[in-house]
Amino acid sequence: MEIDDLVAMFEQAPGGKEEMSSARQWLSSSLDECDQGTLKSLRLKAGLSQSILAQKIGLQQPNICAFETGKRKPEYKTAQKLAQSLNVTVDGIYKAFDKNKAR
Repeated sequence: MEIDDLVAMFEQAPGGKEEMSSARQWLSSSLDECDQGTLKSLRLKAGLSQSILAQKIGLQQPNICAFETGKRKPEYKTAQKLAQSLNVTVDGIYKAFDKNKAR
């Protein structure tokens, strides 16, 4: 069983989506200082998986992974959607991307 299948199974259980979201938020607050302010930490703080964030903004999960690892910079329209979904500014998205890229 793959991790995505396991997460999907947990999320389908009664109350599972809320518990997984809460777990992601807890994980975000537990990241060490060098991971704070990255796209990953912003996503986890919002309680979202890469897959859920991708669905919200009309992309595939590998795109989110590429943004989080600094391999691909989001275009402005995508950055706007990310900002709205993660409750930050577009500038905040690009700063987080630059932090990912620098790592």
